[in-house]
Amino acid sequence: MEKNTIDAHKQSTDPKPWKGYTIDELRYQQAYTAVRMQIDRQKLMSTASQMKGGMSTFKGAGLIGRLLSNLSYIDYAFMAFRIGRQVFRLFRRR
Repeated sequence: MEKNTIDAHKQSTDPKPWKGYTIDELRYQQAYTAVRMQIDRQKLMSTASQMKGGMSTFKGAGLIGRLLSNLSYIDYAFMAFRIGRQVFRLFRRR
């Protein structure tokens, strides 16, 4: 008697076999992915065009603003290296 109740319980909890996506679900997923890729492509192009002109995040109106807006990543790295080296020397002496 116990065996019959176990078999009946197993049959009732087994999930229905998955038959896959419908054609409408596949088309929706394809369209959603295409839109997401287009948005990412637009963001990437926007970022690339901003980076192409150099780092122009400093928007000062004076002479320093104009100088910093025309610097590239290499210039910033070189300035950071020189300032870091001077700071290191200052602390090493103490």
